[in-house]
Amino acid sequence: MIKPNYSDPFGRQLSCLVTIAIVAATSFLGVQTATAAEWRLEPELRVAYEFDDNAPVIESPSASDEIEGYILDAEATFGYATERTTFDITPRLRSRNYDEEIFDSDDQFLTLDFNRQGIKSNFGISGNYARES
Repeated sequence: MIKPNYSDPFGRQLSCLVTIAIVAATSFLGVQTATAAEWRLEPELRVAYEFDDNAPVIESPSASDEIEGYILDAEATFGYATERTTFDITPRLRSRNYDEEIFDSDDQFLTLDFNRQGIKSNFGISGNYARES
């Protein structure tokens, strides 16, 4: 095993530059977060009544031609933004409750967006998840 030689001027310069870079990056991120960061929460709740006079898409002896019921739709966007970075995550739940149980549903959705604008490049990630019953 080779032991590092701390008397080497190049090794000391390199470790000094790495330390300065880490301190500068941490300071920059800390100042940027403290001054320009903005967290937000945007909740939404929707309640609706629905009537459908041509509902059955499946053949069932117990299904009628007309259904009616309530829809509850809730979502909340959690977000973070700076001058160069945006992050949003939005969970959503939708529940439909009709007078006939075969048409009821509980659906879940999740969207995610992350964008980082660099000096010469942009980086982003987007994702969607859906589970519909």
